[in-house]
Amino acid sequence: EPNILIGINAEYGVNKTSTFCTGAMVFYFVSVDPWKYFIFMGRDKFENEELLSVGTDQDVWFHVDNLPSAHVYVRLNQSNHNFENIPEAVINECAQLTKENSAQARKVAEVTVVYTPWSNLKKEGSMDPGQVTFHDGKMVKRIRVKKENSVFSRINKTRIEKLNLEELKVMKEDRLRQMRHEDKKNRESQRQKQEEEKIAIQKNLDMLQYKSVMKEGYMKSNKEMGDYQDYEDNFM
Repeated sequence: EPNILIGINAEYGVNKTSTFCTGAMVFYFVSVDPWKYFIFMGRDKFENEELLSVGTDQDVWFHVDNLPSAHVYVRLNQSNHNFENIPEAVINECAQLTKENSAQARKVAEVTVVYTPWSNLKKEGSMDPGQVTFHDGKMVKRIRVKKENSVFSRINKTRIEKLNLEELKVMKEDRLRQMRHEDKKNRESQRQKQEEEKIAIQKNLDMLQYKSVMKEGYMKSNKEMGDYQDYEDNFM
């Protein structure tokens, strides 16, 4: 199973002959490590919209800043991966794919590419298909990108075309099912922890009460012993 999934939607200039295909066209690529990285790419802005709908909490989204471009997603399938520690090689692959799948960005030497968690993408009703903004601008990172022919050429040669988004939909359903399972486990673990803490607190209370009773009994015993000694002294 791949650890990281990279997704890219190419509305701009990728395989124009595929425009005549019916249904959702998705392009799949093999990343630098085929066991860890899996890349997919949609055909146009309408499929950008569909890719947004099959995103998950594990995804990180890439786009050329202030220019039309491909949408790139990095899916982080392991708990120790997050937005902050994506490998530099993966970020570079995404950036190269994003830049070269923008009709305007590919014409200039250097561009800025932005990336952010999928959960930070915000879709408003008045927006065009594939258009998004952000919930929190502080969660958006920016990098400067120059074309690296060797990186882009290697990935582009691995492209495979498929005619639907079913695999991505199944992946999302699997992820949601996994999240529900993890949530149930976490709630059960939390419930058990709270129960153990409750038992521990009760034990401490019982111990304090026991010590209090023992101390009271000890003090009473000493007092009685003192009274008995006084009683004996009266007869000496």
